[in-house]
Amino acid sequence: MKLKKPKVVNDWRKQLKSYSFLSLLATVLIALAYGLSLAFGMGLVSLSPMYTILAMGFVACLGSVGKFLKQFEEDEENEHS
Repeated sequence: MKLKKPKVVNDWRKQLKSYSFLSLLATVLIALAYGLSLAFGMGLVSLSPMYTILAMGFVACLGSVGKFLKQFEEDEENEHS
């Protein structure tokens, strides 16, 4: 089996507006905020790890569902051709 070279999508700016990318960005920001709060000694007092994990899981699930939704007009036009 021959591997194909990875290629960048044609319109990468459109992909930045997709639900899956936005949920990935939100998950990274939640993890960063939680990590910084632990680094400054505030996380153990004010944040429950369970709520942080639930928030990250919920946002990741939304992104996964968003991957299968038609988000742009062009997606519908390309599907019929």
